[in-house]
Amino acid sequence: MASSMMKTMAEMVNTAKDLKLNKDLLRHSRLFENRALFLMNSLYEENDEGCMSLMNTEDKVWGIHVAPVECAFDNGMIDVVGHPCVQRLLNSVWYKDTAAIWRGWLESVFCIGVSGTVCFQAWISPAMMFLIHYLIMLGMLVAYSAFLLSNAKGISTFSDIGVYELLVYLWFIADIAEEIVLKELLQFSWILFVFIMCAGVLYHSNMYPNHRDMWPNLGADTAHWRIWKIMALPYWQMYGELFIDELKGDTNSNGTCTFVESEWESNPDVERCVEYDWAIMVVAAMYMLISNLLLFNLIIALFT
Repeated sequence: MASSMMKTMAEMVNTAKDLKLNKDLLRHSRLFENRALFLMNSLYEENDEGCMSLMNTEDKVWGIHVAPVECAFDNGMIDVVGHPCVQRLLNSVWYKDTAAIWRGWLESVFCIGVSGTVCFQAWISPAMMFLIHYLIMLGMLVAYSAFLLSNAKGISTFSDIGVYELLVYLWFIADIAEEIVLKELLQFSWILFVFIMCAGVLYHSNMYPNHRDMWPNLGADTAHWRIWKIMALPYWQMYGELFIDELKGDTNSNGTCTFVESEWESNPDVERCVEYDWAIMVVAAMYMLISNLLLFNLIIALFT
């Protein structure tokens, strides 16, 4: 603990460009690390099992619950982590006390010359979890490759989804649920969703004033719900698609829209023409500033 504190202080001093103090702190850090290694060597020679247990025993130091091996790993104390005591401890945890090396662990997995309890412990060891995880990853990569090589078609019923496609969907959902970092990402996504909806509503209310038909055919025609129009424009603006011509109404002359209310209300395939208002450009300028600069910098800071 003393060595790690000295090393952290040395890094802080190095930032302040006080090189002499930095060298002194690093020298003291190394001194405490050597003392820890000396104690480990002495205890390991007298009682190797006790030394391994001590290195993995969590204690409370200045309000911090930490084990010596965890502290050494977090602070890059390579000599401590590379000590035979720590290496044996890590192998013991990795193979769940069933073997010292991977060959013995494989024998325990296949129950060769071991008891049922040892065989069970080998199957629930971190090494087995690691192996299963990467075998599943390999299988999913094969399924994903097969899905990309298959003939993708539209889906009208559940039976239209192929086996490879279904596996890819399940893998995608499971991978999302597994990521711990998504807890923080969801908070950001909620903020981003609010900004997108606010900008979309402001756009729509100024581009299409007094638009009442938000859910065509009493909501049955989901493809023409206005919510998609509201969300699409500010969403794609985050990726650099400005839609300046559409915001100003310059696309009205291409013949794909109409100002006649009865036409676009009776036929959802006919788009309503944009009624330009100067407030639209103000909203676009503010939204692009906030979304592209502030929000993206926020997510960068969130993950760093």
